[in-house]
Amino acid sequence: MKVLRNLLGVTIFGILWACSFHYEAKLSFSFSAEPINTNYNDTLLITFSDGRETRSVSTGSFLNLPYSHQTKKFYTDNDGSLKVRFRIFTESNDSIAFGKIKLDLKPDWSWNIRFHRGETNPFNACFGCQGYQSFPLDTVYRQSGSDSVFVIWGGNSISNPVVY
Repeated sequence: MKVLRNLLGVTIFGILWACSFHYEAKLSFSFSAEPINTNYNDTLLITFSDGRETRSVSTGSFLNLPYSHQTKKFYTDNDGSLKVRFRIFTESNDSIAFGKIKLDLKPDWSWNIRFHRGETNPFNACFGCQGYQSFPLDTVYRQSGSDSVFVIWGGNSISNPVVY
């Protein structure tokens, strides 16, 4: 009887542990730009929601970044949709560009979403990138007719990442 009770206790503990096991899901953002000369200050504001929580990140002088950089990793829900909205605006609140994308969330997955300002789409030279969408800058702020914000996303397994 004692062995059966111990076996039952271990089984219940195992079931509770397995049911409570929760795979992580993460998200980070990176920023880059082809250099241009601007006579105004701009801000890139990103708002993102995983259905459970809405958060935001921002970076100043996005249109003329002297170097690429990346945010910290944010934990997200591991199912449902990730909704990302962005807006680039001047210090006088004039809109330069805006847009939104939606990605599927999944367990054991880390998304990186890159915001790149330029005339050339960097997606074609990107290993591991899975999609992109381009958003033209307002004509007043373009350096050329094709000047846009390219939003490029890619992901990788957290526990078993592919090395590119």
